[in-house]
Amino acid sequence: MNIAICDDTLADANKAKEYVGEYYNHHCNIDVFLSEVEFLEKFTDGYYDVIFMDIYLVQGNGIAVSKIIRQTDKNCLIVFVTTSADHAIEAFGVDAAHYIRKPISREEVAAVLEKCGKLLSKKGCFIPIKSNRDIKKVYLAELLYTEVYHNTCRIVTLNGEIKIRQTMSEIERLIRDTESGAHFVRCHQSYLVNLDFVKEVTDNCFVMENRDIVIIRRSDRTAIKAAFEDYLFAKM
Repeated sequence: MNIAICDDTLADANKAKEYVGEYYNHHCNIDVFLSEVEFLEKFTDGYYDVIFMDIYLVQGNGIAVSKIIRQTDKNCLIVFVTTSADHAIEAFGVDAAHYIRKPISREEVAAVLEKCGKLLSKKGCFIPIKSNRDIKKVYLAELLYTEVYHNTCRIVTLNGEIKIRQTMSEIERLIRDTESGAHFVRCHQSYLVNLDFVKEVTDNCFVMENRDIVIIRRSDRTAIKAAFEDYLFAKM
C-alpha cells in the first residue's frame, strides 16, 4: 500500500501517519507532504492507493488539488480531512472515498481504511477476455455495460470499447464469479449493465453516465427497476 498524507499542519500530518501506520502494522509506504506544491511535485498517476487530503491548505485548496489528481488518476481513493463540513458536497464531486473532521481519531482512521480496503478490492476485480490472439484484463470498476449483436460482443468501458467474439453468457459467467458481480444486471437479452454507472432510469431504459441508452426488457421491467432501487438503498 502506498499512502499519501497532504496536510500543512505538521502535528496533524504526523498524527495521521501514526494512525495509518498502526492500522497496517507499518507494512505500507507513507509519504507526508506539508504543501500542495510539494505533493504535486511528487504525485504520479497510479502510484498512491489512498490520499489523505486536507481541504484548507495555506498554499491552496485540497478540493482543487484533488481535481488535478482526477485529471489523470481515477482510481486512487481520496479521503478529505478538514476542520469544517462546509465543503462536503464539493468533496464528493471529485469522487471522495470519505470525509472526516479534525481532530481525527485512531478509531475513525481505522474505519476509513477498512472501507478503503473494500473499495480497492472491488476496483481490483477484472475479467479476462480474448481479443484477437491476446488475453486482456477488463476491470469491472471501469466497465459500463456489454452489448451483443450478431456474433459480436461489445464491451463498453470508461476508456473506450472492445469488440470480441465471446458470447454474452460467457461474459456474464465471468462477471458473476467476481466480488463485484452483484452490481451487474442482465436487463435485456442483448445487454448486461453495471449499476454503478447508471445515471438515471426511464420507463424502458437505463441512461448511463456516458449518456448511452441501455434497453430494459419489457417482461421484467418492474423487477429490474426494483433491483436498481435496492442497489441504491444498499449504497446509502
